[in-house]
Amino acid sequence: CVNAMVCYLGHLAGHKWLADAANDSTISSLALAAGRESSAALVTAFDFDAEEQQEWCKRALAKYQDTTIRDPLERNARDPLRKLGRHERLLGPIHLCLQHDLPYDNLMLGLAAALRYREASDEAAERLEKLVSTHGEVGALSQMTEGLDERVISTLPSALKHLDDL
Repeated sequence: CVNAMVCYLGHLAGHKWLADAANDSTISSLALAAGRESSAALVTAFDFDAEEQQEWCKRALAKYQDTTIRDPLERNARDPLRKLGRHERLLGPIHLCLQHDLPYDNLMLGLAAALRYREASDEAAERLEKLVSTHGEVGALSQMTEGLDERVISTLPSALKHLDDL
């Protein structure tokens, strides 16, 4: 989820490179916070080691922050329809948090950002844009992702508003 957060928030912030987005202090803070939410769910659900999970998030972000690796955001964010799947990078951890009554607000910001991803060279992003323009973000997510917990739909508008305020 850390990569998805960096990619989709970075794209909205106008970054072109993964390292530039990951070194943006707002984006890195939100990505780490989402990583902590996801990690808490993994620790609770599967008895993973909490300290190891926190270290994994930090290492992941540090790798994305490496400016010697020129990796375009577009490559990492590509195919948002697949990445918005029920068991994928953002919705998988969100649902695990919901299942265990854990916070997921930062993950929802990443979901909101992913729904606003636009990239003309990406067919899936173009299809996402058409879905959103026809049905709005909430309607598009409902249409393209089966098995969503109703709480995802009900909290998405506030996540979208928070995203607008960043």
